[in-house]
Amino acid sequence: MSQSGVYGTQGVANASNIPGARYQSISWIDSSGNFWLFGGYGKASVGSSNRLNDLWKFDGTNWTWVSGDSVAYQYGIYGTKGVADASNKPGARRQSISWIDSSDNLWLFGGSGLDGYGSRGELNDLWKFDGANWTWVSGDKQRNRNGFYGTKGVANASNKPGARSQSISWTDSSGNFWLFGGYGYDYIGFPGLRNDLWKFDGAEWTWISGVNTGGHYGIHGTIGETGAANHPGARSGCISWVDSNDSFWLFGGVGLSFSYLNDLWKYDGINWTWVSGVSGMNPSGIYGTKGVAGADNMPGARSGSISWIDSSNVLWLFGGYGIDSGGGFSYLNDLWKFDGVNWTWVSGSDIINQSGAYGTKGVANTSNIPGARQQSISWIDSIGNFWLFGGSGKDNSGSNGWLNDLWKFDGVNWTWVSGSDIVNQSGVYGTKGIASAGNIPGVRDNSISWVDLSGNLWLFGGFGVNSGGSQNCMNDVWKFDGAEWTWVGGSEVINQAGVYGAAGVADAGNIPGARYSSISWVDSIGDVWLFGGSGYDSTGSYGSLNDFWKFDGVNWTWFSGSKTADPLAVYGTMGISYAVLSTPGPRSGSISWIDSSDDLWLFGGYGYDSTGSIGAMSDLWKFEPICDRQIFGDVNNDCRYDLIDFAISASEWLEETSWHH
Repeated sequence: MSQSGVYGTQGVANASNIPGARYQSISWIDSSGNFWLFGGYGKASVGSSNRLNDLWKFDGTNWTWVSGDSVAYQYGIYGTKGVADASNKPGARRQSISWIDSSDNLWLFGGSGLDGYGSRGELNDLWKFDGANWTWVSGDKQRNRNGFYGTKGVANASNKPGARSQSISWTDSSGNFWLFGGYGYDYIGFPGLRNDLWKFDGAEWTWISGVNTGGHYGIHGTIGETGAANHPGARSGCISWVDSNDSFWLFGGVGLSFSYLNDLWKYDGINWTWVSGVSGMNPSGIYGTKGVAGADNMPGARSGSISWIDSSNVLWLFGGYGIDSGGGFSYLNDLWKFDGVNWTWVSGSDIINQSGAYGTKGVANTSNIPGARQQSISWIDSIGNFWLFGGSGKDNSGSNGWLNDLWKFDGVNWTWVSGSDIVNQSGVYGTKGIASAGNIPGVRDNSISWVDLSGNLWLFGGFGVNSGGSQNCMNDVWKFDGAEWTWVGGSEVINQAGVYGAAGVADAGNIPGARYSSISWVDSIGDVWLFGGSGYDSTGSYGSLNDFWKFDGVNWTWFSGSKTADPLAVYGTMGISYAVLSTPGPRSGSISWIDSSDDLWLFGGYGYDSTGSIGAMSDLWKFEPICDRQIFGDVNNDCRYDLIDFAISASEWLEETSWHH
């Protein structure tokens, strides 16, 4: 744990190279599948942990120290603005904004870190990394610098946003980077909430709109009319999205004096349009007639809503914490639709803290509506229906607690599909493997959920309530096929031990132990993979786990890791696969990714090393899934038939033909 890095020679890949233990790094994958890692907080080659500015590349086999320092807490070397140089490097930092352009260049803007003189503060420097060298593109070498706005709408090499954080950013279809507001420095160096909009075209910044001083309210103009002077007020915590026409939309948020907002804005790439809402603070909702779009309709100010965009670019907004039609401030269950012109109050109540209206199970009805809630599981199916499961909120009687109700919204009506209309209910398991309208998982949180290639929702474990009303760790597996729940596997009793079977062998009797907060992912053929978590091992002991499992839709397979809790890591020989013998120790806060071959990569985090010590880790692991199913033509056993299999087969055929001749 807490290991220093082995840097080797800069620019030279080596099997011995490894970044030091760290967290809060920036990472990305280029178009060739190389993994890149920049900075963070952790260990360099020597000394104690601190901010880092080292840049690393991992090519799938070896690490290369590409740029930056092998010592922590280093200031930046800026060189000549606009000129790439091997000696250039950003200073150590965190909380930067970053993006990748169409040419695989990494762009890095601002953050909190060290400037070119070794002082720590807020930064506004813009950097580009082209795969070989850093270029200081714009901004300042010094911390806490004000912005230089220039002429609104005119790109200029001297223009630069002030240092800032908590901004909203997006990239348009032409590759331009956009930056709106946040908390930062204005043109005279005064910190506060911003409402300025900037565009970076790959060469220069343009101040597009907003005010160059802090603490400004919006200029709304005439509702529905585009105007060059229009702009939203300073704010943070907005709901935002980009539509298929590259227009950027902004709704509500928290503005000056901690006020809640409900104004809706559209930016078309040239001008802002105030589309809906009011220009004042803490407005109530105007609901109009349910189901009827109206120019005067608008949701009340709010935050924490669930929102989604349908296939027709319509925005949907459900509930959240905000203001109702009478000025009441609490949890909401109203459903709204915005069609690009008007809001429609679709369903729910215009009053806070409302109970759910469940109606008849399985029957859509315009009066149906889930109760006010938060922390739900939600997803969109293949035909555009919105699904909502559980969470914490109000049941049919207004009681507050944990819910296990399942709802579907078809674009017109809500349907209570399954579950209970009363909080804190136990699961109804039925017969394992048999779908039934009466089946329903018990209430829970920290579950693993996924949608398979056929659109079925799957749910595994978590911390919840079993069939007997007891609450603790679960290991039950459920499938919802769009009509009914099926209890697929696991136990209806809490805190169950895992059944591991033989490593690498799928078996109907296998099941991971009860757990929560695992790492999971779905591979390209729809199998779900599970790593670790907190829960119960094969002996029924509770602790941290490092076991690897695969679920193919029918059976579980234990692939590697320990059967017992709190195990040590087993490293084996670096670079050599040892099937079930090698495995990472239990950990949290790791960086993980899936490559194009469906291999899982795991780097660092906070966890157990090979001696049982706990701390920051710097180990890099690759997990190669083993194919346990027969696929025609799959000669290299990677669960797919591709050009590699064809080449192997062709080579073998040619060799055999040549031998016979």
